Amino acid sequence: MRRLILLVLLPLVAWPQASAADLRITNTLAFTRTDGSAVPFAQDLHVWCGRWDREVPRRTLHIRTGAPAGPFWRLRAVVADLRRRPVVRLPNLFVWNKPGGARLFALDGDNELSSGVEKARGRISFGGVRCGRRLAVRFRVRAELGSEFFGGDPLTVRGSFRAST
Repeated sequence: MRRLILLVLLPLVAWPQASAADLRITNTLAFTRTDGSAVPFAQDLHVWCGRWDREVPRRTLHIRTGAPAGPFWRLRAVVADLRRRPVVRLPNLFVWNKPGGARLFALDGDNELSSGVEKARGRISFGGVRCGRRLAVRFRVRAELGSEFFGGDPLTVRGSFRAST
């Protein structure tokens, strides 16, 4: 199986109070299709803290890489939840306006994949999440993201991610 390993040590976009030069990132996450090919993500990585979304004010750590048109992946993690329960087992299902734990999403061509669909399995293990001036996140993924479309192929995700200021 071919495995794409990205080691990103480039200072990219960070939490607004952290200078981009202060952000240290290590990313070995590999997203693999069922045919064994790796999904090629751009290395434009963004890490920040904020609301889950406009309507949901839960304090959330956000990570996003890739182009808006795809392929891209993003992780949203509710900070308070992960301090209490650092392992998120998949699928991680919740009501849209009451998020819990973390959600990993990927776009690969026309296929939309998520850790929040019934076909997802595996886990995301967090070693720490911190927002503010000293932003930090550390997690490992060993999972299969399920397609949001009937008959869509899953993606296997393996590796770790670390970012800190």
